[in-house]
Amino acid sequence: MFVNFDRCRKEIIRFEEKRSTLSNATKHPKESKQEALDLLRCHAKNLTFEPVCLEAFNDARECLFRLDGQFRLCKTELNLFEECVHDPVKFNKFQELATPVQAEPKTWFSTRFN
Repeated sequence: MFVNFDRCRKEIIRFEEKRSTLSNATKHPKESKQEALDLLRCHAKNLTFEPVCLEAFNDARECLFRLDGQFRLCKTELNLFEECVHDPVKFNKFQELATPVQAEPKTWFSTRFN
């Protein structure tokens, strides 16, 4: 995540380099398993946040999972989580002011590629 980028920079770069390819062919996840595990260990060791940020974290994690870890496609979710980590009290007030439509659960893929 962006909030952990400085702490896990080396692991993020190693994982993204292992996953990147010059062709349109997708790489099998087994090819980057060790790098993915190293990155997860780094995040688990360094990432802490307030309970109010759990929903934003889950949205960001779900987006990254469903969209194959592509940070640029999950920028909105990642930015919301980062804002929550930096100022959880302000983020909690922001969440409380959400309209019923804004507070509805996300439906993945409904607006991503249309």
